[in-house]
Amino acid sequence: MLRQLPVLLIVSGVLVWFVIWRVAFATKLSRRAQTLTTLGALLVIAYGVSSLPIGWLITPEDIATLRPVITGGFLTLAALLYVFLGLMGVMFISVVWRMVADTDSDDASAPRVRFIRKATVAVVVIAIGITGWGYMRAKTPELTHVDYVNAQVPTGFNGFTIALVTDLHIGPSRDGAWLKGVVEQVNAAKPDLIVIAGDLVDGTPESIGDDLLPLGDFYAPYGVYVTTGNHEFYSGADAWVKFWKAHNIKVLDNEATVIKRAGASFDLVGINDRTGGTPYEPDLTKAVDSLSDLGVNPNDTKRFRVLAAHQPSQALEGDGLPARLGIDLQLSGHTHGGQMWPVHALVYLQQPVLDGVHDIAGVTVVTSRGAGTWGPPVRVLADPEIVMVTLHHSS
Repeated sequence: MLRQLPVLLIVSGVLVWFVIWRVAFATKLSRRAQTLTTLGALLVIAYGVSSLPIGWLITPEDIATLRPVITGGFLTLAALLYVFLGLMGVMFISVVWRMVADTDSDDASAPRVRFIRKATVAVVVIAIGITGWGYMRAKTPELTHVDYVNAQVPTGFNGFTIALVTDLHIGPSRDGAWLKGVVEQVNAAKPDLIVIAGDLVDGTPESIGDDLLPLGDFYAPYGVYVTTGNHEFYSGADAWVKFWKAHNIKVLDNEATVIKRAGASFDLVGINDRTGGTPYEPDLTKAVDSLSDLGVNPNDTKRFRVLAAHQPSQALEGDGLPARLGIDLQLSGHTHGGQMWPVHALVYLQQPVLDGVHDIAGVTVVTSRGAGTWGPPVRVLADPEIVMVTLHHSS
C-alpha cells in the first residue's frame, strides 16, 4: 500500500492549498492571522495524513501506544473531508453572490466577506460534529435481516440462518476488545452458520495477531468459515491463512465444503479475493471441482450452492461463470456501503452494487456494508452491519 503514498500526497497537497486559501485568505484575515492560520492548518493536516503511513508500519511493540494517536489522525482526515466539502459550498455561494451583486468589495467589512467568515466557522463546527456522530455510529454494527427464498433451497434447510460477517479491519484503529464485542453480538443471534467474507485485517500476524484471537470464539453449530479479502493480500495472505489454520479457523482457499442437516445438504464454496496472486488467485472452477473429493458431483448445478467471495463484482467474472457453475447465492462485502457520504458514489466506479440484495449475472448477491471501517473509524449514512441471511424453500 505504500505505493499509493504519492497519490495520497498529491491529493493531500490540493486539499491543503484549498483549505488554507479558503480559511486564511478568502476570509480576509490580517497578515498575522493568515500566517498563524496557515501554520495551524498545516499542522492539523500533516497530523491527519501521517496517520496512514504510520498505520501501515505499526509494529507489535508500539501498537497499543500508537492506536490512540493513529485513531486521532484518522478522525482528523474525516473532519477535513467535510471541511473541504463545506468550503466548496461556501465558495460556490460566494462566487454566485459576486456575480449577481450590483456592487461588491473584497474589503474585510463587506457583506460577502462577513458571510464567508461566519460560514467558514460554521463549516468547521459542523464537520467536527459530523465526524463525531460518524465515529459513534461506527462503533457497533447492527443486525440486518435478509430472507432468501428459492426452490433450490432444500426443505431441510428451511429457516436456516447464515451470519455474514465482513470487513472487520482489525488493525490501527480496531483491536481485539472491539472484535470480542462483535463475536458476542453474532453468537447472541445464534446463527446456524457463520461466513466471514474477507478483509479481517489491516496489519501482519506479528503486529496484530493477538487481536485476532477472539475469532476462535465465534460459534455456530454448522461451522465458521473464512475467505480472504483484498486487505489480506496487502499484509501477506500466506501468513494470515497459516495463522487462521493454526488457530483452528476453517479457511475456504478456493475450495468447498458440504453443509448437512436433516438428511439434506448444500454446497458452501469459497474463493480468494480477485487481487490474490500465486498461489492465492481466485479459482472458482477449482473450488467447485473440490466437491468431488466430498462425494458430490461438481456438475450437478441443481444442488443449492452458496459462494463466499469478498467482492460483489466477482459474480461477473468469467463471463458469468458463477451462475454457470450452479451458484445460487453469493455472500460478499468490500464496499463498506461507501462508509462516509458522499464516497458512496465512487463505489460504483469499481463495483456493480453498493450494498443490499441484487441479482448480478444470474446470481443473487448479498453485499454487506461490513462490520468495521478502513481508515477513519467513521460511518456517515452507511451504518456498519452484520447480515443475517435466512434461507427459505419455495415450492
